[in-house]
Amino acid sequence: MLTTRERAEAVGEARGLVQAEWPEAPREASCLYLAVALQGVLFFRHGLRAMLQAGTAVWPRVLEDDGVSDSHFGYVWEPDSDVTRARLALGVLPELHCWLGLSPERSGVEEPTIVDPTTGSWPERAGWAGRPWEAPPPPDFLWATEADMARRWPGYLAPQYRAALSACEVAGDLATREIYPRVAAAMRRTK
Repeated sequence: MLTTRERAEAVGEARGLVQAEWPEAPREASCLYLAVALQGVLFFRHGLRAMLQAGTAVWPRVLEDDGVSDSHFGYVWEPDSDVTRARLALGVLPELHCWLGLSPERSGVEEPTIVDPTTGSWPERAGWAGRPWEAPPPPDFLWATEADMARRWPGYLAPQYRAALSACEVAGDLATREIYPRVAAAMRRTK
């Protein structure tokens, strides 16, 4: 398994790859670009097979739930909404979040692990949506099992990641068009 330093280096390389290959990438879709780039870095540099996952992900943005305001910020996959259907008809990413999953069978980890290279940007993203971030900021990137997350963020403060097959299919289809081929080409150039 990768050390903490190797994980940070892999995330940094993926971020650099996205900046170099897609300087115009829409900020609201950066999770897809970063997840696929990190998937390539993990495979080409470390032989790790990560799975692209997509669906709903939320982080607490306030310290206490007042029962009135939205307490969490994130991206909610709603496959049957009119907005989702309209965005899919345009061939663009609907509201969802993308991250990677490492499994014991494919990656040699002891427990299923979530890898999200975008968590450090969540307070800024909440700000774009007009929702101030009052909770402790999330880490620069997440690399954790569910047990790790429960220990680090107990109860209400726990982030939530729920993959959905239909969201994974949407993200995979969009990534296959342009992102996967360019990541593979970039990784071969820097071998």
